[in-house]
Amino acid sequence: ALPPQLFLKTTLCKLVLTGNELDSLPVEIFQQLKDLRELRAGHNRITCLPEEVHQLPHLEHLDLQHNRLRLVP
Repeated sequence: ALPPQLFLKTTLCKLVLTGNELDSLPVEIFQQLKDLRELRAGHNRITCLPEEVHQLPHLEHLDLQHNRLRLVP
């Protein structure tokens, strides 16, 4: 699990979660980190993305390589 303090950094523009054996991405990433431009979450065990992925208006780079994605909204 990611620390709740992470979501208090609302001006965060780059988040690297590579290689953390994550099964999913917390919906809070997409709801609270509105300035996020780059999200790197490759080399995890993520199987699907939440619908809220579309709530990141500034997202330019999304790295999800080497996961177990079955569904992408």
